[in-house]
Amino acid sequence: MDKDIRLCWILTKDLVYGAKPSDTNTEFYDKLLSSIKEYGILEPILVINLPDKLLVKVGNSRLWCANQLGIDEIQCIVVTLERDIDKVEIPEGNKIINIQDCFDYPIMWIEKENYVALKCTHFHMGDKGVN
Repeated sequence: MDKDIRLCWILTKDLVYGAKPSDTNTEFYDKLLSSIKEYGILEPILVINLPDKLLVKVGNSRLWCANQLGIDEIQCIVVTLERDIDKVEIPEGNKIINIQDCFDYPIMWIEKENYVALKCTHFHMGDKGVN
């Protein structure tokens, strides 16, 4: 299935959690908040552009931290599936030619009628694959 994939800036208020963090009173969130305060958000979050929402698939913790810190805009990799291209507004941003170039490990898409999943691990944003 063909996709439109873009690297762009999205307002945090326009993003919907795929899985909202529940237990945020942990050392992990303390460290993540501290890191984002000092360095900013270093890696874009991955978002699926659905007809009714921009759904965060990877980066829910970073989105939560951004909201806690009052960050209004966050860099995202926005994926619009072929089935939705005529149903949604495609955000402005740099087109990504090969999304695999954004990941350290192979990714696997699972697409069904009402379900989209992505299995992967860490991002690595380099120069290749982004126009």
